[in-house]
Amino acid sequence: MFRLATSPSAAFLMLFPTIGYYTFATYANVFLNADSNIGGVLIRSISLAILFIAWFLVPNNKRVRFGHLLAPAVIFIFLYGSRLLENMWIEEMRIPPGNDLVLLILFLSGVVPAIILASMERAICDEDMIALLSLFSVTFVIGMWLNREVLMQAAERRMMLDKVNPIALAYSASSFIIFYLLSFARSKRTMVEAVVIVPILLIIVSLARSRGMMISTGVTLAIYIIVLRGTRRIWTLAAVSLAAVVIGAYANPEYIERAADALSRLDADNDMSTAGHLLAFQGAWNQFLADPIFGRYAIELVTAYYPHNIYLESLMSVGIIGTVPFLVHCGMSLRAAIGLIRERDASFTRVFIALLFIRDAVGAAGSGAVWSVSGFWIASFLVIMMWYGRKRDLRLLHRRWRIQSPMSQDGRSPRPQKPIFGHY
Repeated sequence: MFRLATSPSAAFLMLFPTIGYYTFATYANVFLNADSNIGGVLIRSISLAILFIAWFLVPNNKRVRFGHLLAPAVIFIFLYGSRLLENMWIEEMRIPPGNDLVLLILFLSGVVPAIILASMERAICDEDMIALLSLFSVTFVIGMWLNREVLMQAAERRMMLDKVNPIALAYSASSFIIFYLLSFARSKRTMVEAVVIVPILLIIVSLARSRGMMISTGVTLAIYIIVLRGTRRIWTLAAVSLAAVVIGAYANPEYIERAADALSRLDADNDMSTAGHLLAFQGAWNQFLADPIFGRYAIELVTAYYPHNIYLESLMSVGIIGTVPFLVHCGMSLRAAIGLIRERDASFTRVFIALLFIRDAVGAAGSGAVWSVSGFWIASFLVIMMWYGRKRDLRLLHRRWRIQSPMSQDGRSPRPQKPIFGHY
């Protein structure tokens, strides 16, 4: 049990916000003072402790060297972090929800965990991930049940808790839905869990009414089906279609109506949230046009808040100079995620993290700030190392093998066998 609780898989799940953090935030909402931040501090502290213990216990031969693979991300984070400090200390601006909190979340919940997890990605294995995700999903549902009275009162408008906003609830449910989509056929236990838990997760999605989550998860599943090869695409499409038919036939029409209503309210004239987002988008774009090369401010000045789009936020805060490495990092991450999905012998862990990255990358165009999207940074660093890091290691090993191996009778070196690195 100690090995599992301090494994790299446990560290990843605890630090990925829409799995670990918000699962335990439902319990903080029940047992701790709603006006206190002790619950969030405790969850993050335990998560970091697990991360450092896991890193210490991982053997050196399972730790990965980054090389140049994460250079674009490091350059962008340096420029963006410098912009934050310049705004905070020289301009004496307050970055909502608070300067200290912004820096702590950016580095202690996002960048530092992303780097450490990427360095030990070889030690994240399917068996641990599936066992822990199963445990986390059950824990999340129990936490929601403990808050059932508060949740049902809020559900008339949007399901939420004091410690968990409706967007976080929806994305947490989405994370577990993706887990069961990939794993439900692996064993009878996970199949039974999926039959029991997925309907509850779908109810949470419909009552949270997060359009961004619905759109980003839908786009992610569409990309997943499109990039799959051969019979995997057919079986996945059949499973998704069957699930849609079952939901349409047996789900309470009220829940379907609420989800459809949330998706239909995209008109800025009829929805204040959409109008606010468009106002922030326009303001961020205008700030970029005013300082297109280097950018100027880390917040959108009209709303005095982040613009709910990390790509526009990058343009307005660090300009073209900083956005170019950021887009290079995003492009590398997307290529890596698609490559991991298309692998014929792809492991569950690789595909799961790849789908989480795609979902969060799409969702970040309508929600979150560069400093707050911890899941985006963690998943993007991991998929890059899982894909490009493996290819780099194979090239180095092949080159070393060619130098050291004797020539065959026909004067050519025989083709080396594919090595195994961790779970590869």
